Amino acid sequence: CSGVGAHTPSPPTAPRQPLSAGARIAPRLSALTQAKLKGLAMTQAVPAQRAAAATDPLRRAANLALTPGQTTALPFESRAVLLGLGGDLSVTLAGGDSLTLPALREGVLYPLALTHIHEAGTTAASITVLA
Repeated sequence: CSGVGAHTPSPPTAPRQPLSAGARIAPRLSALTQAKLKGLAMTQAVPAQRAAAATDPLRRAANLALTPGQTTALPFESRAVLLGLGGDLSVTLAGGDSLTLPALREGVLYPLALTHIHEAGTTAASITVLA
């Protein structure tokens, strides 16, 4: 059947393999841009986990029983402290400084990054550390 407008089929071609994203984009980038991108990939480390923000929910808690004459190392670095009975609190901050915080009130959530609580100088009780 040969008539006007008859279409002659093209010879079959091998199926095309899909190109990777890098192969599709790479020809469009200059050599300098490609070098910069490779350098970034080699030198820029992505942090595995970000530090907790002040507005993040608290996820850990520990109630402390102080031993007379001892310094209690906290099981984790605190983000806050809650006192069941107010008083002075002798602590070591996460930055390494030690001090006594006087006249803290019970029932107040104090935003403190602590590593240790010292029995000497502490009159507060029912201490809960949170992180």
